[in-house]
Amino acid sequence: MIIGLAGYTFRNGDINYNMIQMERAINECHRDVDLLCFGESFLQGFDALSWEYEKDKDIAISRDSDIMNELKEMSRMYHKDLAFGYIEKDDDKLYSSYAVIVNGELVRNYRRVTKNWKEFTKTDEHYCEGTDTSSFLYKGVPVTIALCGDLWICPEKFVTDGLLLWPVYLGYTKEQWKTEKEEYAKQAFQVSRHALLVNSISKKPNSVGGAMYFYDGRVAENLPFGKEGILETEIRLENVFDLNKFLDTYDIMCKEGKKEQLEGYLIDGMEQATKKGNLPVVFTIANELLGYYRVNGRITECLDCIDTVLFLAKLMGIEGSHQYAVTMINVATAYRVCRDYTQSLICYQRAAELLQEPTYERAGLLNNMSLLYIDRKEFTKAEDCLLEAFDILSATSRVEEMATTKVNIGNLCYYRGKFFRGLQYMEDALHLYEQPDVRSVHYASALSGMAEGYFHIKEYGTSLKYYDKCLAELDRVYGKNAEYEKVYKNRKRVQQMADMQNERMPMEKIRKFVEENFLPVLKEKYGNYPVAVGLVGEGSQCYGYDDKYSVDHDYGMGFCVWMSEETYRKVGTQLQKEYERITKPYSRITTEEGQGRVGVMTVDSFIRRIAGVYPVSEKEWMTVKEEQLSALTNGEIFYDPYDVITGKTDAIRRYPENVKMKKLAVSLHEMAQSGQYNYLRCYKRKDKGAMLLTKQAFVDATIQTAYLLNDMYKPFYKWTFRKMEEFTVLKEIPDLLVKLMETDVWDPEAFELIEEVCEFVAKETEKSGVTLNHSFLDGYSRRIAEKYHG
Repeated sequence: MIIGLAGYTFRNGDINYNMIQMERAINECHRDVDLLCFGESFLQGFDALSWEYEKDKDIAISRDSDIMNELKEMSRMYHKDLAFGYIEKDDDKLYSSYAVIVNGELVRNYRRVTKNWKEFTKTDEHYCEGTDTSSFLYKGVPVTIALCGDLWICPEKFVTDGLLLWPVYLGYTKEQWKTEKEEYAKQAFQVSRHALLVNSISKKPNSVGGAMYFYDGRVAENLPFGKEGILETEIRLENVFDLNKFLDTYDIMCKEGKKEQLEGYLIDGMEQATKKGNLPVVFTIANELLGYYRVNGRITECLDCIDTVLFLAKLMGIEGSHQYAVTMINVATAYRVCRDYTQSLICYQRAAELLQEPTYERAGLLNNMSLLYIDRKEFTKAEDCLLEAFDILSATSRVEEMATTKVNIGNLCYYRGKFFRGLQYMEDALHLYEQPDVRSVHYASALSGMAEGYFHIKEYGTSLKYYDKCLAELDRVYGKNAEYEKVYKNRKRVQQMADMQNERMPMEKIRKFVEENFLPVLKEKYGNYPVAVGLVGEGSQCYGYDDKYSVDHDYGMGFCVWMSEETYRKVGTQLQKEYERITKPYSRITTEEGQGRVGVMTVDSFIRRIAGVYPVSEKEWMTVKEEQLSALTNGEIFYDPYDVITGKTDAIRRYPENVKMKKLAVSLHEMAQSGQYNYLRCYKRKDKGAMLLTKQAFVDATIQTAYLLNDMYKPFYKWTFRKMEEFTVLKEIPDLLVKLMETDVWDPEAFELIEEVCEFVAKETEKSGVTLNHSFLDGYSRRIAEKYHG
């Protein structure tokens, strides 16, 4: 086919003159020319607009206007296909468009996809851009259109193995074109081996026009600048690789779940394009293949493909271009999946250097960078990225990208423990994704985010529903890939917790399990070895406090098997295997902090892990914390015929008298100082903050005292009040302390409650042989200290 590039003069705002120019060009071109092409905005003139909508709407024309119909008739009458740029009106929207008329019919109406055609600092929502960059077939050849800056700002959207038609309006002088035409040839080569550039001539402003045929990144033919003329170029393209069709087929295969065929399809496409020597097409498919390996967690192939993509970028000479920036984002994301966070950050930063304008491409970059910063635990930087991205996107109508940003902000909230806030972002994202014509491959991420949020707030049933939706979406788009398996494992864990939520794991159930499943094996195979079995240590399960809120950590079937160091060296490993074999069918949720709490262990290691030391001397008794002693002596020992551990725990079940009384002297003094002395002084000073602190200090000291007087160890703080239900004396104290904490600091009742608590404590302390006939506790403290400190 022969294509004519008309470097003709237009007049701004004079459609009639410009149409006469088009008809003149038809008459002056060779009869064999199939398609005659004019420059960007040729019909109205590139500078015809004022950027005031009420004026410009009368300059623009619609696709069904009388003027467009005249041009269709011109094409039919002269048997000449036409292509020209014009300002299009569609309802109340204006576009910079390019029309292709074949046999008198409009077969392609391309709308420029980048905003630089307009004075975007002055224009409003009426001035718009298109989104469709697909090719159309002309005489069996795929033809892709890009208008002027489109090919500089986002060349990756126009890659084709067919013909690139590049209408422009450029005001370069003849001297400037001597160097610029080579740069334009190189830029076109990022997209296609065959490219046609046509530029119009104008007087105000001045443009010398021009027309060029680029082949393999060089100027193969061109018109003289500054002189009207038509460059008639014969284009021969045989066995063309239709990239748009190839990628459309790939998308269909993804949607239809043909996951086993995707890798082979992409590799075959690269081989075909390589044989044709079309580097831009090879490069585009290589980027798709990199994305495929990344999504499927194929680390080795992913790293190999990164090398291929970077090699092709260097070979094409696109380093430093917009297309290279987009590639750097793809490569950086792949490095992140491969856990090479250093290289990932380098590539993201390189992309950020090239994408500094507040465009949606930069917003996408910032979204991806935020995920890297989250992986690196740099949450402040992650938040900065996401907020900047959302600011950019909020000024656009790119709903999908806005949804993706909300998902990422939601995930960041989860990392920071703000689960309800994170859920709100996920819900917002879900609503955006579910709008008509919006749902994308990222829809599953919002579903997964909803599932995770409901998991964190322990709404396991709702979490499972969203996980099921997420898995169905992943299977539809990608099949059961690595991401699917990851989500499936998360769902399985939630299912376990949902099952456990209605099933407590009381001590009786564990004891029965041990007696029926473990003890028979222990007695038969290891009966001659001194071994004890039970459940003692940290955690609500050992206290018998487990409920539906405990199932998210360190919960399930588990128990302790104790022995000496010597016995452990002989049979410890074998017994651990027996333990794992017997308990494996019964799920247990374990956190990192909960490692080593159950299973086979030595008595000494058990004590060291919990308390650090087994207290014997008074100094050791004073060093070990109460919650540690509580953990060493709680729970139950089910089986200990050789007294492996029972004697040790019984010996430390209560404080020695002298230790208890010395600790009591300290706690009584703290009660007196905080509640009976400093609280009133802080009240007089009107120091609310100090009053709150002294009230809390009084509560803490009272709890310590109450446990000592009950001959019990105070457990981990969250179980303090729960354990008080077992008090035999001072049973009134828990309710009084709760009431005190709920009372406003300025309420006189607080003083009454403090004094009431002190009276109860004073009466109970007198049973230790200290009688003072008053309730100021510092006196009791001094008497006890004198007696036990000598």
